[in-house]
Amino acid sequence: MSNLYHLVLRVDNEKATLWSEEEVIQRWQQLFNLPVLIVRHRDQQTTSAENNVAKQIINQWRERLMDLS
Repeated sequence: MSNLYHLVLRVDNEKATLWSEEEVIQRWQQLFNLPVLIVRHRDQQTTSAENNVAKQIINQWRERLMDLS
């Protein structure tokens, strides 16, 4: 079969865990629209409770960006 090829991918989890919040937001924004909460968090216009929720969302995004499935 001349049209068969294999693609090998590697995710550098160590490097991805070192991404700053801003890097995660930028990478996610390349794929999806940002929720208003994250935009407000990035612009430092959130309360402490909203900051906690935004950080949870950003951590979830980091995990999803590291997962090939």
